[in-house]
Amino acid sequence: MWLYCVAYLNKLSWKQLSSLSFVNEENNGWIFASIIGYASFGIANVILFTKAVAKISPSIAFAAWTGLALVGITVIDFLWKDISFSYLQLVSITLILGGIIGIKSVSDKSEA
Repeated sequence: MWLYCVAYLNKLSWKQLSSLSFVNEENNGWIFASIIGYASFGIANVILFTKAVAKISPSIAFAAWTGLALVGITVIDFLWKDISFSYLQLVSITLILGGIIGIKSVSDKSEA
Protein backbone atom coordinates (compact mmCIF):
# COMPACT_ATOMS: atom_id res chain seq x y z
CA MET A 1 0.00 0.00 0.00
CA TRP A 2 2.94 2.32 0.63
CA LEU A 3 3.90 2.09 -3.05
CA TYR A 4 0.39 3.05 -4.18
CA CYS A 5 0.42 6.06 -1.85
CA VAL A 6 3.75 7.12 -3.36
CA ALA A 7 2.38 6.66 -6.89
CA TYR A 8 -0.69 8.77 -6.09
CA LEU A 9 1.35 11.52 -4.45
CA ASN A 10 3.76 11.49 -7.38
CA LYS A 11 1.03 13.26 -9.38
CA LEU A 12 1.55 16.35 -7.20
CA SER A 13 4.44 18.73 -7.51
CA TRP A 14 6.68 19.61 -4.57
CA LYS A 15 5.36 23.17 -4.81
CA GLN A 16 1.77 21.94 -4.35
CA LEU A 17 2.74 19.79 -1.38
CA SER A 18 4.88 22.39 0.36
CA SER A 19 2.41 25.25 -0.10
CA LEU A 20 -0.61 23.08 0.80
CA SER A 21 -2.32 24.31 -2.37
CA PHE A 22 -3.84 20.85 -2.85
CA VAL A 23 -6.24 21.60 0.04
CA ASN A 24 -8.54 23.49 -2.31
CA GLU A 25 -8.65 20.71 -4.92
CA GLU A 26 -11.76 18.57 -5.20
CA ASN A 27 -9.92 15.30 -4.55
CA ASN A 28 -8.11 16.50 -1.43
CA GLY A 29 -9.59 13.60 0.58
CA TRP A 30 -7.54 11.16 -1.49
CA ILE A 31 -4.49 13.35 -1.15
CA PHE A 32 -4.77 13.48 2.65
CA ALA A 33 -5.39 9.72 2.76
CA SER A 34 -2.30 9.17 0.60
CA ILE A 35 -0.14 11.36 2.83
CA ILE A 36 -1.34 9.56 5.95
CA GLY A 37 -0.92 6.19 4.22
CA TYR A 38 2.57 7.12 3.05
CA ALA A 39 3.64 7.96 6.59
CA SER A 40 1.88 5.11 8.39
CA PHE A 41 2.78 2.36 5.91
CA GLY A 42 6.37 3.64 5.79
CA ILE A 43 6.66 3.47 9.58
CA ALA A 44 5.00 0.05 9.62
CA ASN A 45 7.49 -1.19 6.99
CA VAL A 46 10.45 -0.11 9.11
CA ILE A 47 9.03 -1.61 12.32
CA LEU A 48 8.04 -4.93 10.73
CA PHE A 49 11.29 -5.27 8.81
CA THR A 50 13.24 -4.58 12.01
CA LYS A 51 11.32 -7.37 13.75
CA ALA A 52 12.02 -9.72 10.84
CA VAL A 53 15.76 -8.96 10.95
CA ALA A 54 15.78 -9.69 14.69
CA LYS A 55 14.59 -13.26 13.99
CA ILE A 56 16.30 -14.13 10.70
CA SER A 57 19.42 -12.97 8.88
CA PRO A 58 19.18 -9.62 7.09
CA SER A 59 19.89 -11.10 3.66
CA ILE A 60 17.05 -13.59 3.96
CA ALA A 61 14.70 -11.00 5.44
CA PHE A 62 15.45 -8.57 2.60
CA ALA A 63 15.03 -11.24 -0.09
CA ALA A 64 11.72 -12.35 1.38
CA TRP A 65 10.52 -8.78 1.95
CA THR A 66 11.34 -7.68 -1.60
CA GLY A 67 10.04 -10.85 -3.23
CA LEU A 68 6.75 -10.81 -1.35
CA ALA A 69 6.30 -7.11 -2.11
CA LEU A 70 6.87 -7.77 -5.80
CA VAL A 71 4.39 -10.64 -5.83
CA GLY A 72 1.80 -8.62 -3.87
CA ILE A 73 2.09 -5.58 -6.13
CA THR A 74 1.80 -7.74 -9.25
CA VAL A 75 -1.31 -9.51 -7.96
CA ILE A 76 -2.97 -6.24 -6.88
CA ASP A 77 -2.20 -4.67 -10.27
CA PHE A 78 -3.78 -7.67 -11.98
CA LEU A 79 -6.90 -7.66 -9.80
CA TRP A 80 -7.59 -3.92 -9.43
CA LYS A 81 -5.91 -2.18 -12.33
CA ASP A 82 -6.83 -4.64 -15.10
CA ILE A 83 -3.21 -5.04 -16.16
CA SER A 84 -2.70 -8.07 -18.37
CA PHE A 85 -1.23 -11.16 -16.79
CA SER A 86 0.61 -13.84 -18.75
CA TYR A 87 1.55 -17.40 -17.96
CA LEU A 88 5.20 -16.38 -18.00
CA GLN A 89 4.47 -13.92 -15.17
CA LEU A 90 2.70 -16.70 -13.26
CA VAL A 91 5.74 -18.95 -13.69
CA SER A 92 8.04 -16.11 -12.57
CA ILE A 93 5.94 -15.41 -9.47
CA THR A 94 5.95 -19.12 -8.65
CA LEU A 95 9.75 -19.15 -8.97
CA ILE A 96 10.06 -16.10 -6.70
CA LEU A 97 7.86 -17.71 -4.04
CA GLY A 98 9.72 -21.01 -4.44
CA GLY A 99 13.03 -19.19 -4.05
CA ILE A 100 11.87 -17.47 -0.86
CA ILE A 101 10.66 -20.76 0.59
CA GLY A 102 13.89 -22.49 -0.51
CA ILE A 103 16.16 -19.85 1.01
CA LYS A 104 14.23 -19.92 4.27
CA SER A 105 14.19 -23.72 4.51
CA VAL A 106 17.93 -24.01 3.76
CA SER A 107 18.79 -21.27 6.26
CA ASP A 108 16.75 -23.01 8.97
CA LYS A 109 18.79 -26.18 8.52
CA SER A 110 22.13 -24.39 8.46
CA GLU A 111 21.33 -22.41 11.64
CA ALA A 112 20.28 -25.52 13.58
